[in-house]
Amino acid sequence: MATHERIYLDYAGTNLTTSEQLDAIVTSLKQLSLANPHSRHYSGQLTGDIVDAARRKILEFFGTSSKEYSVIFTGNTTHALKTVVENFDFGTKPNFEDEGKCVQTDLEYALNGRSTLMTFRDAHTSVIGLREIASCEQVIITESESLEEFLQSREKLSQNGDLHESNQSKNLFVMTAASNFCGRKYDLSMINRLQKVLGSNWAVCLDAAAWVGSSPLKLGDDCRPEFVAFSFYKMFGFPTGLAVLLVRNDRDYLLKKRYFGGGTIKYALLDQFQFEFKDQFYKRFEEGTLNFGSIVTLRHGFDDLERFGGIKKIQEHCMQLAERAYRMLTTKKHANGQPLAVIYGAGWKHINTPSLMSNQAPTVAFNLLRDDGSFVGFLEVEKMCDLFGIELRTGCFCNIGACASYLSLDSAMLEKYFLMGKSCGDETDLIDGKPIGADLDVFETMLDCCFLSSKPARGISSNTRLQSNFARLSNIFVYPVKSCAPIVPKRWKISNNGLLYDRNWMIVSANGTPMTQKRYPALCSIVTEIAQNQLVLKDRNSNRKPCVLPLSQNDSNVSEKIVCVNSLNTIDCGNNVSDWLKELHPSLADGARLVQIRDDEKRLYGLTGRLNEKRLRRTDVLDSYDSLNGELEKSDSNQNFSNQADFLLICKRSVEAIAERVGLDPETVMKRFRPNFVLEHAGDPFDEDHFKQLFIGSAKFEVVGKCTRCQMICIDQETGEKDPNILIALRDIRLGDKMTFGVYLKHAPTTIEQDIVVGNAVKIVRN
Repeated sequence: MATHERIYLDYAGTNLTTSEQLDAIVTSLKQLSLANPHSRHYSGQLTGDIVDAARRKILEFFGTSSKEYSVIFTGNTTHALKTVVENFDFGTKPNFEDEGKCVQTDLEYALNGRSTLMTFRDAHTSVIGLREIASCEQVIITESESLEEFLQSREKLSQNGDLHESNQSKNLFVMTAASNFCGRKYDLSMINRLQKVLGSNWAVCLDAAAWVGSSPLKLGDDCRPEFVAFSFYKMFGFPTGLAVLLVRNDRDYLLKKRYFGGGTIKYALLDQFQFEFKDQFYKRFEEGTLNFGSIVTLRHGFDDLERFGGIKKIQEHCMQLAERAYRMLTTKKHANGQPLAVIYGAGWKHINTPSLMSNQAPTVAFNLLRDDGSFVGFLEVEKMCDLFGIELRTGCFCNIGACASYLSLDSAMLEKYFLMGKSCGDETDLIDGKPIGADLDVFETMLDCCFLSSKPARGISSNTRLQSNFARLSNIFVYPVKSCAPIVPKRWKISNNGLLYDRNWMIVSANGTPMTQKRYPALCSIVTEIAQNQLVLKDRNSNRKPCVLPLSQNDSNVSEKIVCVNSLNTIDCGNNVSDWLKELHPSLADGARLVQIRDDEKRLYGLTGRLNEKRLRRTDVLDSYDSLNGELEKSDSNQNFSNQADFLLICKRSVEAIAERVGLDPETVMKRFRPNFVLEHAGDPFDEDHFKQLFIGSAKFEVVGKCTRCQMICIDQETGEKDPNILIALRDIRLGDKMTFGVYLKHAPTTIEQDIVVGNAVKIVRN
């Protein structure tokens, strides 16, 4: 789906809310007089009636009624699953003093009489984490194939399935309905078969979160789990923060509620441990006031599904798109005949058969391959997609088991990667060449342009042959305002925090989010100057009057607004510059502000009581210094808006190698990389990879890491237009080196005032 000039392909992450649905919600909320449904006045009772109607609609959607299931509203699917396991009566109090809670993989342990929590290996992290709170004696992790084999063997032994050992323990199978990693659907008939084989002491909780977004689910004789959990944002985008736990009424005794809160009880005595829950089962679990403002909007989501023909029609349409993507990925070959992609998910083996929709959700999980068979890291795919305005999900999608199984990662390897620094949600995509995560016309165009080779890739080795231990400083760049155009001086002072005034200012949005060229390319049109103790902002594209402000702000001459960026105290630079920014470009019109690090800047510790102080999010503070390959932490003396280090250095030979590949002028390419220092020397391209120390004039610098590049380098610093060729060229040249370009420097502390001058001799110390 195209949205705001971007192509959205992350429906496994969340569905999108349609404009029709949003319009209906706004109209409804304006007309309704909502109140707390616990109140007995008219508005409260009206709201309660609407909530009850929502419960009936939910049950109707899943082909059941209040006679069969109760509807419990929760915050999300994770909350619903946690509610089940926290309150599930496993029948015995486990004694862990001798053995402790153990993890088994052999299904024969299901017959040993110990209370059990069982899950598929292919399960969301929220399911795996349930083992930490389950009051059971053992945990069984199994595969669908193993469970099918186990059920068949037991069914052959007895027609009545009474093969479970007689014991007082109760057992819970939290079953993944569809894999959130690859979309594989699991056979829901296993639910009834398992209970028939193992008896009524086994209950099933169905994690339906990845199923309900694009597939019908009917609860009846063929599928009667005790519990079902799902979220509404997976179905129709809005509301978020609202989910449901369905509980089968004839098995609700399996949940033994202990805690009580507002709205859950008839009465409680203060001086005795005595209370009584309300008669309606669902009310015992809906603690406190319901999210009634979101619940009343559900009917518009269900109406939206019907507007598209119903969930079955949606399933058919989504599978058509998924099949198209599957065939496109599996048929594309490199020039040497090597495949472009590997697809994950056992459900896809049913492609071209009528049973595909029964075995596979419309999810295509894949990794891209280079023409030599090596993997492309998902971070690289993510960056290329962003250039083409494509939004898709990368990583392991919070499914450790499926990721490990499909990518052939055993427990020892996972532990090794964790000890090497890998963690969920980070940017590590390949370790030892192995992938640790996975990733339509525009999408296909992106693949053809960025990843499909017409001839073997030609890299440039960083194992240099030409080496010189001496160089010349050819360029200095200073960026007073982060993400704006630089000053290009011949001489400049080094301060304790980098180059003097370098990234001392930053533009933020009305809600305090840093604004950078990655999201606001118009920032490159802001030309900066420093003259006569003033910062001057000019518009590169017009003759508009420049904006001038003093280098040192103080609380008396600007509005009193203190913000915090990376534990740095900053001060707002006033309304005049904000008005100037708003007039510069429409993308900056929504409350853009300029903030500056205070002259008396101190770390945040002890400053929590100051007026109007708030924290600026750092998640989007990304310039060309996108991430660091290696361990690097800013020292306490660093007090500017740099992301990783105070200085970035590149070499002209490296710039020329990229420029030759893309057919651009080296000066243009140089500006794309937004360095502080540029060296001219006789070494090979990427010789800087081997630098350890540098002496620029009398100033000493330590190399602290490589700079991994993002899509910022694709932005023309003169026009703001995006061109992916530089990032693609860097990728091709730097095969195996995660698209690094340039190195970060740290200045050795000194009490002597030092200047850096273009033409300075540079001495290089290598690793």
